[in-house]
Amino acid sequence: MKKIQFLIVVLLYTFFSATGFATELIELKGNVVDAETQQPLPGASILIPDLRVSVMTNESGEFTLKNVPARGTFLCRLGT
Repeated sequence: MKKIQFLIVVLLYTFFSATGFATELIELKGNVVDAETQQPLPGASILIPDLRVSVMTNESGEFTLKNVPARGTFLCRLGT
């Protein structure tokens, strides 16, 4: 019985302390413009395949990606 209690305590400790190792997440904001005219590109899609995250720009060419890791290197694709 004490082994089961010990196991439960260890599992609970591991479960609740694991959040201390979680990656810090940020909100990434940006603006997509045409390279030649510098006009905003509404409806452009931004995709980060490694994170399986995508978003489309609004009518002003602005976008916001939520819950992006604060550190790391990721490939971003832009589509129109």
